[in-house]
Amino acid sequence: MLRTSTRFRRLALVSAVAVAAAGCGGSEPIVQPKVDIFGSYVATTFKVTPTGRPTIDVLARGGSLTLAIARDSTTSGSLIVPQDVIGSSVNASMAGIVSQSGYAVRFSMGADTFVRTVGWLAGGGTIATDVNDGSARIEVILTRQ
Repeated sequence: MLRTSTRFRRLALVSAVAVAAAGCGGSEPIVQPKVDIFGSYVATTFKVTPTGRPTIDVLARGGSLTLAIARDSTTSGSLIVPQDVIGSSVNASMAGIVSQSGYAVRFSMGADTFVRTVGWLAGGGTIATDVNDGSARIEVILTRQ
């Protein structure tokens, strides 16, 4: 089971409280904010911290994550993780689709990677995740180009 870090949970909680507060005290429906996520992204932070081991900067080791999100919600790009990061190399296509609800973003892709199994938050020209699956913490910030 994936667990989010304290910082990531705090951001999600602040977003949820802001949305809930905006809808209190009236009969107006709660409207999720619309965050524009379309465009090309590149990982500017990509770190993996295996439980009980030091943090590995995937970008410094030659890894990368690029992602393009089209207006029709299709995605493309690639995920490259060197062998010395997780024990086996990864070179995966990010072709798929994206779904969004307010700040929350989910990816559905053919490639079985962490990208499709974790939740992401969008805002300020970035899409980010910070999760712990019990074996490692994964921190990624995708920045719109």
